[in-house]
Amino acid sequence: MKQLFQRHAVTPALLLGGDLMEIFLDLDLAILGAASSEYDEYAAQIRKEYIIHYSWEDYRAGRKAVLRGFLTRQRLYFTDYFHRLYEIEARHNIQREIDSL
Repeated sequence: MKQLFQRHAVTPALLLGGDLMEIFLDLDLAILGAASSEYDEYAAQIRKEYIIHYSWEDYRAGRKAVLRGFLTRQRLYFTDYFHRLYEIEARHNIQREIDSL
């Protein structure tokens, strides 16, 4: 039974040598590196959630500030696994959203 479990472990490459906090944060940011259509749906949901509480101008300014903050980071993802998998697409998605605002 132990061998069976070892063969079916969840993403061992991600967990090897990784700090759980870094993995958690990267999982939270994984959507940034999703396919553009999925990211656009996510961005629309964020807008829908916040536009209830803020004017369009306040939302736009705040969202742009948050997104620009991400782009100033040397790396968006803490683990090498997520960095390799999502970094380029995430930066592209973020810039597209900024341009659309």
